[in-house]
Amino acid sequence: MRVVERHGSSVLDYRGVCNISVSDSNTRVHANGYFEVAQFESGRLVVGVVPTKIPKPTRIEIRNRRDTELSFTGETLDNWILRTTGDTFFSRVPWLLLPLAAARPSELSFGAQYLEACRSGASQERYSMTKFLIGNMLWHHKATEKPEPIRLKARDYEITVTCVDGYQDVAQRLAHGHGIEPTAWVCIESPDGKSERFSCFRDLMDDLTHLFRLVTGNLVDWYYGEAYDPCSERPVERVHKHTTPTSFSNTVRFENRRTDIQYLFPKLDLCELAMAFFDQSGHVLDTRDLKTLINHFTTACGDSIFFESSGLLASTLIELIVAKKAETNDSANLLTKSKYRAHVLPALKQAVMRLNVPCEVQHGIVAYLTGGHRKSFRQKLESLMHECDLPLIDRDVNLIVHSRNALVHAGTFQSRAEDGGWRNDYGVMVWTALVALCRLLGYQGELPERRDGQTIVV
Repeated sequence: MRVVERHGSSVLDYRGVCNISVSDSNTRVHANGYFEVAQFESGRLVVGVVPTKIPKPTRIEIRNRRDTELSFTGETLDNWILRTTGDTFFSRVPWLLLPLAAARPSELSFGAQYLEACRSGASQERYSMTKFLIGNMLWHHKATEKPEPIRLKARDYEITVTCVDGYQDVAQRLAHGHGIEPTAWVCIESPDGKSERFSCFRDLMDDLTHLFRLVTGNLVDWYYGEAYDPCSERPVERVHKHTTPTSFSNTVRFENRRTDIQYLFPKLDLCELAMAFFDQSGHVLDTRDLKTLINHFTTACGDSIFFESSGLLASTLIELIVAKKAETNDSANLLTKSKYRAHVLPALKQAVMRLNVPCEVQHGIVAYLTGGHRKSFRQKLESLMHECDLPLIDRDVNLIVHSRNALVHAGTFQSRAEDGGWRNDYGVMVWTALVALCRLLGYQGELPERRDGQTIVV
């Protein structure tokens, strides 16, 4: 077996014997074999199988249909029972032709969306504590010692985030070389020690990743979670996830509020932000929309070969945020479309047609006036600024509007690259998106400051 050799360093792996089944139309292939499963730092979840004892199917058909299904169960020497769930990713033809290669067994592999692992001692999916390994979340501080754990409370669950062993080396590699690596463990304890289903912890962890993405600007995700036997305190159940995190970005630096420092500048309160995030009653936008916007935020914070691409993503995100906010209180328009077309547009058309300009110019102006009932991007941005109490000033609004127009129409920033203006323009847009998303989540605490030409510190 060469799964680990081919794909790099693994986070966790298993080996043992397995049963595998492939079905496609009238073709059915069932086989036993040996397997190796590995989850890698890149987030990939790969299963390698060497099939044995392959009974010949009654018939083999290879069609263009894409409804091939593959199921897998396995058992390791230390009594882990494994099964894949969700989608599987594989090349169908080699698996359907498997019986023809029975005389000379060879290794085949596939990817899985989820891998569930369980062994004797599991509490019928009832636990009081679980741990999840997450990647690409860093504490940025200048101290040489390990960072303090982060302690949060969400839906009455107690959450503690601690760094992985060897964190200083991991942080240095990511901050300078980017890439993807596990960085922290998230321990989740149920309210009052009550037993909860593993799926409850898993759902909470899925939501937590969006909170961590917002404050780090990185697509933080979890690799696997594990639950513990209350008596022996050893892991008895795990769930692995095929993740696709992006390379680490330094656009936003997360510095958790430390207990031994008195801050002289505004500092985002992560505990208060977590309370707002999990209290949907305070959300200005639909929670699903907010999660989607947070994911777009991490994309806008990502490193790009062309800096203009990142700027365009950031400006588009702000435009999407102000449009969503305007929809919530029906303030996207100056007038209703019907009133505008009935009472305003006809008069404007008549005025344009009386101009001493060519016909094609007249028609172009009229086409532009058709959408005149809508508020401009500037007007909606100013409404967002006042309604959400964002710490923007007129200069910031002007910069965002002019940068957005320059990026959309000219493919460049409004400022000159030679004097560092591009990075400042981009920083203003990313910071604006960050503070706007915090307010739209219902967070009312202090917001991080923006300083010209400096990294955004949360």
